[in-house]
Amino acid sequence: MRKYFQVLLFVLSQASLWAQGSGQLDSLHLTLTRAANDSVKMDVYSSIGIYYGESNRDSALWYREKALALARKLHLKINEADILTGEGYMYLLLGDYPKSLMILLQALEILKGTNKVRDPYPISWGQSDGTTRLGTLSVVYGNFGLLYGLTGDRKKEIENYRESVRIAETINDSETVAIGYGLLGKTFSDAGNYDSSLFFANKSLPFFSAGSKYKGMSYVLIGYSYNMTGRFELAKSPLKMAIQIGGEKNNLATLADAYLELTRLYKLTNRNDSALFYASKALDAHRELKQAARLAEVYVLLSGIYVNKGEEGRAFYYLKQATVIKDSLQITEQKRLKAFQNIGFNEQLRARELEKEKAKSRERVKMYSLLAGLGVLLVIGLLLYRNNRHKQKANIILQQQNEKIASTLAELKATQSQLIQSEKMASLGELTAGIAHEIQNPLNFVNNFSEVNTELIEEAKEEIYKGNIDELKSILNDIKDNEQKINHHGKRADAIVKGMLQHSRSSSGVKEPTDINALTDEYIRLCYHGL
Repeated sequence: MRKYFQVLLFVLSQASLWAQGSGQLDSLHLTLTRAANDSVKMDVYSSIGIYYGESNRDSALWYREKALALARKLHLKINEADILTGEGYMYLLLGDYPKSLMILLQALEILKGTNKVRDPYPISWGQSDGTTRLGTLSVVYGNFGLLYGLTGDRKKEIENYRESVRIAETINDSETVAIGYGLLGKTFSDAGNYDSSLFFANKSLPFFSAGSKYKGMSYVLIGYSYNMTGRFELAKSPLKMAIQIGGEKNNLATLADAYLELTRLYKLTNRNDSALFYASKALDAHRELKQAARLAEVYVLLSGIYVNKGEEGRAFYYLKQATVIKDSLQITEQKRLKAFQNIGFNEQLRARELEKEKAKSRERVKMYSLLAGLGVLLVIGLLLYRNNRHKQKANIILQQQNEKIASTLAELKATQSQLIQSEKMASLGELTAGIAHEIQNPLNFVNNFSEVNTELIEEAKEEIYKGNIDELKSILNDIKDNEQKINHHGKRADAIVKGMLQHSRSSSGVKEPTDINALTDEYIRLCYHGL
């Protein structure tokens, strides 16, 4: 036992060396080779997974899987939930939203079921396991917020961030509080509310610990907000600070985003050489992190930089690269969002089934009460038969019991009506969500091709001035093709709306001849939208 604690103290002492980069990693690997038991190995695997979390996510997942297997072997439920939380975050960053949701739900279920469980080895040195459970629960809600933000549900995103901060404040976990405020700032930034974004980003800074690897993300958010509001000189300092922190703490994600924002800064201020320098760094970092959406953003900035430099060919090349990535991402995102929504729908079904079981239990209780009431009535009837002198009193008791039964039956009917109405509203909500999703797809295509045509028209003007007729014809053909696509997707949206209008049309009740094929096609399409 003494040997175990000596090795454990050695592991914990290595955590203080986090800022020393590869030296800290070498120390962890050395500790792993000297590990006295599975508990120490689990801690080291988890620590290495955290080390790689913002630089090499495939490696981070590999080491977390090793730690997870040991946590399950040792029946350490809180440690298992903590490791699952980290895995859910990794899959979230890799864009696998369904898997991230499934893993985070597993972690949440474990944490909600362990409020009275005591693990022998708390995750954080010096903490009680109750505090550790709440700290992990706070991180889970923060990850749920990120997940809902990436899938477009702003309301649930903000709710989960606030819950994360609330729980972290109850246990004085300042690091998680800081991350929560930073994430709230990012939410407002995504919504275009840059003043609120700056407020929460600056509010997060004092809560970060001195060795935090995530403090740089708040500086990136501050720089981005200043960029988007045209305060470019104010943006430079926080972005440089983010690069310093990202380099010291081995946080490639912070470096990648800081390089991207410096690219934007220098592009918007027409300092094209500096913009190209940081764009190159941003491309390398985001490629290593496998962040396709960010790569597309860098390509768009590069296109703008080469427009500033007057190199139209290279500008068009990078714009085309960005378009290819965006089109590919749109298809992938649709599949992932559909799978994500299916998982969420299954969870709703499970909750609804549990609610139905509770309702059935209540019904059984009421039925037993009713049978008991009938039994009482039978006893009263026997007493009345045997003793006529108490007939008046017995009749009063019988009347009271009948009124109680009538009240119970009325409550049952009212409950049944409420359940039917709830089912109808749930079905309506699901159908509305499906139709809205179908309409959004063609509208996205219309908007995208319209933006491309605007840029092509500008290029056509330039070719007219140059007198380059062949290139002008090519551009006009592209505009024509895009217009045909806009028309096609516009008709798709129109067909969906017409189907909705026909479905909502009131009927006089008079029988009319009907095209059975058309009717069948319409209802199959509506069923598809509902699913």
